[in-house]
Amino acid sequence: MAEIDVHVEALASPLCVWCILVDVRSWAEWAPFDEVTVEQGHEVGEVRRLRSGVLKTRERVIGFEPPRRYVYEIVSGLPIRDHVGVILLTPTDADGT
Repeated sequence: MAEIDVHVEALASPLCVWCILVDVRSWAEWAPFDEVTVEQGHEVGEVRRLRSGVLKTRERVIGFEPPRRYVYEIVSGLPIRDHVGVILLTPTDADGT
């Protein structure tokens, strides 16, 4: 099983980053998606459809611990199995994330 770790530092607090992360309507503004739509649910169990060009995927939120931990799984649309993404927001010494 492959594992990918990406670390990014933001100047905003974890709470500010969390609010942007959970606002699915804003994703097309800051992420490489043309369209993001919530199909059903809210927080844990939320299923959304994402489109980037002709690529369409669906994912489900399986972990939701504001403002620290956000976990999702790919439901369909990519040729991979058992993909789980974990986003951990940790405060920095400079009041960022």
